[in-house]
Amino acid sequence: MQIEKELKNLEKKFKTIPTPREVSRSCGLAILLDPSELVTVKSLKEDGKNVDYIWSFEKTQDRGNVITEININE
Repeated sequence: MQIEKELKNLEKKFKTIPTPREVSRSCGLAILLDPSELVTVKSLKEDGKNVDYIWSFEKTQDRGNVITEININE
């Protein structure tokens, strides 16, 4: 993935994971990173790097995962 290489070059902490089944609109791989890196990812997208979707995952005790798509064009 192009974005994976860019994050490595920027020495960002991230993990490549299988795409969670709740998010079926993308390929089989996803990148998990800290929400504080949202600005970095948006900047990479603005520079023409391929970023299809950004999702926020929050684990809760009573409902499982709360998943929200983040608009990357804002």
